[in-house]
Amino acid sequence: RRVHGRVLLNFVEFHSEFLETILTSGLFNKLLSVQRGELQAPRFLVLLCEEETTDACLIWTNQMRRELKRMIDIGIELSWDKLPTDQQKSWYTMAELFVIDPKHSQQLKESSFEDNMKRFLHDSETIPLYKELVGELRVGGIFVKAFNKQDDFMASLKEYKKSESELLFQLLSHIKKVNIISASVSGSQFTDSCNEVSECMKAIIRLFESQIKNIDKVITFFPRNDFSFLQTIIQHMSFTDLEIQKLSIHICWWFTLSSEYCEKMIEAKIVEIIFTLVTKKKQAGVILQPALNLFYSLLSQSNTITNLCKPVYILELLYIFCKNQQYEARLRVAQIFARILRVDRGYEEILQRVLPIKIIRIIKNYPSTAPDYFNQTHNLPDLIWTQRMREYVAQLVSDELDRMYRKESTSFSSHFYVNYEAIEGEECISGIYIKALLTQDKENKQDFRPPQEFIKKVFEKWSEKGVNTSQKTLYLQAVDSCLRKDPSGVYNLDIDKNKMEALFAFDNLYTEAQQAHLQILIWIARVQVFRSKLHQANNFSNVSKVFIYSKDKSVRALCAQFLLLLLAKPASAGVKIPSLIASQSQNFLKDMMLVAENDSQSRHYVEQILGRMYALQNNIFDAPNDTRAIGFLQNISQIPLEEVAGDIEKESNKRINDYSSQYSNDIEIVKQLIPNSWQS
Repeated sequence: RRVHGRVLLNFVEFHSEFLETILTSGLFNKLLSVQRGELQAPRFLVLLCEEETTDACLIWTNQMRRELKRMIDIGIELSWDKLPTDQQKSWYTMAELFVIDPKHSQQLKESSFEDNMKRFLHDSETIPLYKELVGELRVGGIFVKAFNKQDDFMASLKEYKKSESELLFQLLSHIKKVNIISASVSGSQFTDSCNEVSECMKAIIRLFESQIKNIDKVITFFPRNDFSFLQTIIQHMSFTDLEIQKLSIHICWWFTLSSEYCEKMIEAKIVEIIFTLVTKKKQAGVILQPALNLFYSLLSQSNTITNLCKPVYILELLYIFCKNQQYEARLRVAQIFARILRVDRGYEEILQRVLPIKIIRIIKNYPSTAPDYFNQTHNLPDLIWTQRMREYVAQLVSDELDRMYRKESTSFSSHFYVNYEAIEGEECISGIYIKALLTQDKENKQDFRPPQEFIKKVFEKWSEKGVNTSQKTLYLQAVDSCLRKDPSGVYNLDIDKNKMEALFAFDNLYTEAQQAHLQILIWIARVQVFRSKLHQANNFSNVSKVFIYSKDKSVRALCAQFLLLLLAKPASAGVKIPSLIASQSQNFLKDMMLVAENDSQSRHYVEQILGRMYALQNNIFDAPNDTRAIGFLQNISQIPLEEVAGDIEKESNKRINDYSSQYSNDIEIVKQLIPNSWQS
């Protein structure tokens, strides 16, 4: 064998085509490896004469070995005189290699082999010669079925020096050549063609998966001016066979990783084909998830595709998100919407026709949680969401889809929107439910912060004519709730003269309404910019009247807070507020003191107002004696006045005398502002 093996090597250069045919390409490549010194001759001979192997580049079995021996024997017998001398030597060498005795040639003859040999001698294209290779699809020098089954196929490609890029292109070209889309054949021949395409597609996907880190490098091998092979794959997405459809989608997905091919696929109207696969009637099929994955990848690679998202496509995706039972499909739709909303905000208006703003924001910012969030029941300030509402939305989308397909319409009907306010009977402004917001506050849940636009719109709603007092009160309470969470929202309030007058209109207001007005006035008074609008004597008087005549302690407390803010330190030293200490205001102060005699909390507030007025009147906010004067007023306000008239008057008087000796001048000033009943 070794001798005749060396003889075979001598014929390689002169009879390569003959040897490649009779040995198969795989074995012939092994023979070439021996010639190049990459493989030891004994190893090749063991493979040729004894071993079996099945991989992407070489299929060689005992059955094929027996067939080769028979073909050699038959070839010698039938064709010895017809063959050229050099081929006779090749046949003879092969016969000697396999130790074939010509005496037994008649026993080895079989008609099928005779026919094969006869065809081979007159037509070199009659391949394969071996039964086991009949039905084996061979493209680019590999056995495609064996390639798809082999785990370490990359090692085989490397061993046989096969280029992955070149093989990839050859497989794509073979699919184009088979052309099952426009094939005129039928029956078993058509089935065989479909199987060929399927196996080639599987091989293409395996090659892509093995080269994921170098995908751009692989694709650069393809011709830049010929995209017909890609168009062929796109056409197969609409083929009747589900497996071929799925494989075609998967291949297109890989090509989306190249921005150039991505744009070419969009030009080939791949988006339209995708949405023919995910229509409402087909959404339960196995094609749905791969098709959505492909569309998402197209979106990720191209910023122009949003222009191709027709309204009907958005509805199809909405229907999947609302109704489909496949979680992965709903998740992918959420990711698609998130991508669309980030690229083009115009689509948010479409979604707002049917989905609450809160759910749209969840989809946009947290798509991975959107499917579960959608299926849950919520009772939040910015979202009231029930099973009944979910079913209503799904049915509305379904009906609109049917209408658009039936009339071939490209736009939504005027009735296509959901009035959630009408469904739940709850007033909703900018996506915020007023009553739910206030209910959350009562339950001390402070995790929700309304958007700034909500505060502005609610305040405008409060100022509208024809709104009853009860509703106005709810609006102001909602504004107060928002400002508690985000005080900066006060700058969004459009406060004009009419609104200011309305806030100070306390006549005929019940207690809760008074509280709402005062709470908003307090927020306004806390801002230096707005405080100047409040520095009018009648404002001080209006709030003082509420303090005097109200029997509710919380209302008095709010009045006192507002008046203290009104008497706050001016923004600059040169600013004076003379109107606030006018005789009219002092008269109200006296009445306030009389009211507060029987209410320690109110008395405490009045004392603070007195101290603030004293500091204001004497302009001692920034003076060196600021600490001295304010300290006196703070200390005097801390003395429980009940002690003065009570059994422990002695200790209280001692404390007062201590202050009196140190702050005698200040006490004289204060005495001028308080009624005689408070002199002691």
